[in-house]
Amino acid sequence: MSLTIGEPIKIEKLRAPRVDIEEWKLVLTNIPLGHAQQVNISYGKAKQVIEELEKAQHINKGAYRALTITTKKKGSKRGVYILHIKEEED
Repeated sequence: MSLTIGEPIKIEKLRAPRVDIEEWKLVLTNIPLGHAQQVNISYGKAKQVIEELEKAQHINKGAYRALTITTKKKGSKRGVYILHIKEEED
């Protein structure tokens, strides 16, 4: 029995590329009110991004929320979604 899986890989392949704050702002503001967008990051990172954007006052506090949902389909999978739950104020 081997303790390893596959071949060694470069460390940079393990890390997700850093996404610019303006790109995140664009992603969130493109989610229509009452809709959700699935994202390819962890729940914790999605929540952190929302909190950082709120703190920097790029989005209104409480307008967006991160949520993890498990599908009920065959081979159920977990997905991370960002929900636009509150109207943005100008």
